[in-house]
Amino acid sequence: MDNKGKKVRKLSLFRTRRPEMEEESENTSEKNTLIDTEIKTLGKESAIYGIANVVSRFLNFLLTPFYTHFLPTGEYGIVAGVYSYIAFINIVYHYALDQAYQQYFNNRELAFSAAIKCQMGTTALLTFVLCAFAPFWADLGGIAVKYVYFASAILVLDTVLIIPFADLQMRHKAKKFALIKSLSIIFNIALIVIFIGVLKWSIDAIFWANIAQSILQIIFVLPEFRIFSFRKQPGTEEILKKMLQYAWPLFFAEAGIMVVQIFDRPIMLKTLGESAVGIYQAAVKLGIFMQLLVNMFDTAWKPFILGRRKNKYSREDTVQLFSKIFTYFIAFSLAAWIMLSFFIGDIVQISIFGKSLFGPKYWGALDLLPMFFGAFVLHGVYVNLKASIIITQKSEISAIVAITSSLISLAGNYLLIPRLGMLGGAIMLMTSYAIMCIMMYLFSRKIYPIPYQWKKVMLLCLAAAICFIPGYLYKGAFAIPVKIICTVLYPVAIWNIGFFSEKEKQTITGYLQKRFSRFLPKK
Repeated sequence: MDNKGKKVRKLSLFRTRRPEMEEESENTSEKNTLIDTEIKTLGKESAIYGIANVVSRFLNFLLTPFYTHFLPTGEYGIVAGVYSYIAFINIVYHYALDQAYQQYFNNRELAFSAAIKCQMGTTALLTFVLCAFAPFWADLGGIAVKYVYFASAILVLDTVLIIPFADLQMRHKAKKFALIKSLSIIFNIALIVIFIGVLKWSIDAIFWANIAQSILQIIFVLPEFRIFSFRKQPGTEEILKKMLQYAWPLFFAEAGIMVVQIFDRPIMLKTLGESAVGIYQAAVKLGIFMQLLVNMFDTAWKPFILGRRKNKYSREDTVQLFSKIFTYFIAFSLAAWIMLSFFIGDIVQISIFGKSLFGPKYWGALDLLPMFFGAFVLHGVYVNLKASIIITQKSEISAIVAITSSLISLAGNYLLIPRLGMLGGAIMLMTSYAIMCIMMYLFSRKIYPIPYQWKKVMLLCLAAAICFIPGYLYKGAFAIPVKIICTVLYPVAIWNIGFFSEKEKQTITGYLQKRFSRFLPKK
């Protein structure tokens, strides 16, 4: 009887636990489904922003081969130098107020008006300083005075646009954002082709076309200014103070990143000359294909992170989601790195009717392409790792990381470029991004730990290296077939080394069968 009683009790306990186990299983399944849904949402908005970036940047990239055939290397070097200065001074004009606006978007009307009025005052002051002392700035930068005035006009118009564009992003108006960006860049390219290719104007036409493009964008975003008010509203000063407190560390962060990205060119302009800058710039421009992957992700990433504060997910679910996204990003970006490193250099040298995509005088830096692409992969890693500081609003950490890496970048470029030439710039670009990634990861572990799947990431890097090295080193008659084989081997490798779970494999297989079933023979 006692044994039977024990058996009954054991069976009874098992039966009482079963519903709880089923409920826990259902909750886990629901969480996984919600996480997958969140990833799909991020992917959808990244794709829409990506279309805008792909269209605008690819069309803009088409100007690079146009320039390599129509502009001497020296003139293209001047254009590259001026735009590097504009890119850096843009940080001063914007001082990250658009990102601060996104942080306080829950009080949209008040924050919008406060941000616009603040930027009107600072823009007027900065433009006065640039134009009033134009000869001084021109001499300092090694450019003609007229380019200081061109830069001032472009900077003013770009500043008008940043808050409306940030507003579109936070309202998830990705399609409108994409349309404005795409149409305006098409307009810009058309003007440049007409001005330089047809009318044979000087390189001044490039800056006039940029000014016209910005004016067109302002016309498109005018409806967004409906919520703007000159009238002083209660709480304006308080919210502006909060935005500026949030923005100032990001200003230093963006300035530091910009130093890493573009200050190798002004240093080359001073040490190697305009022609070297033109050749180097043309090769860096080819990095657009990797930059697109990073930029389309980054544009959707921050609003996605900020949205996590409002929804029903716990911290545990959030860090799991961020970890999974990080791993997928590494997988896809390494695939892009292999493919681009193998083929882009060959593509731009293909001769069609006696003309190559890039003029031969611009081929001098093509061997540096894998390093440029690798640097932009590391930039994408840094963007991912910023999740911890964005969600905790620890913007001062971005400033520390960026300023440290920028100082190392400046010192390294001044040291290496005179000795190694363009190779020195490429080395420091990769090194600086690597330092940023390491520092950001160390900080994020302390303030908001995310359990990244480092074992999977290491497997991905190992697979990428094994596939890349043979294809890169082999220079024989069958170089292209070898590169194709090595490119295909990467997805085959990650499929078989345990990167994907069985459930993920089933999902991918089902998706591919659904998409390509119409191309398969019917039984």
